[in-house]
Amino acid sequence: MKPKLKICATMLLLSALPSASMADSWLYSGLGYGSADFESMPQYDNSLAAGQKLQEKTGFTQVYVGYRLTKWLAFEVGYADAAQMSKNYSLNPSVPTFVAVNNQEQVDLQKVALDAVLEFPLADRFSLIGSLGYTRVKLDRTITGGFAASSGGLRTSGSETENGLSYGAGLKYLFGESYAVRLQHVRYSLGNIDLNTTQLAVEMDFFQF
Repeated sequence: MKPKLKICATMLLLSALPSASMADSWLYSGLGYGSADFESMPQYDNSLAAGQKLQEKTGFTQVYVGYRLTKWLAFEVGYADAAQMSKNYSLNPSVPTFVAVNNQEQVDLQKVALDAVLEFPLADRFSLIGSLGYTRVKLDRTITGGFAASSGGLRTSGSETENGLSYGAGLKYLFGESYAVRLQHVRYSLGNIDLNTTQLAVEMDFFQF
């Protein structure tokens, strides 16, 4: 191939690739609400029956800020806060107790995530999105329900954190020049925590370079 043809072919190939030009890069924010399927083993001793889990569907609110590097790649930082979850556990009948045992657990969940988001256009205003990220989840556990004659009500509390990967997929619809609606399902791998979320969010571009 002649040098001029090589140069022309290279320029055509580069022009076909997604561009990271100033016109393709902007900041955006999003606000979403969704449902979360949560499952976790409780922090209890052998006074409670074995094999019990806190399994609950709860609502959560999320806010996030993103930087769109190109038309198809963005990075996001998000924070989510879930509604309180609770469960009453069954006691272990084979373990004698001399006081009423704490068997009522309340859990508060907060989540911070950093995600890479890929976007693939399907039609004029519809896009398929995929995400891969790193998530940190904090659980605040409160155990109540117990009672001792000498000290009255028994109450314990503590926090734990889990870190892990997340991945998800969804659809995005653009309306207007600066707004979009996004529906997304995300799964998390977080050690002692099994978490899956489905969220509907509204996005707004608020600064363009």
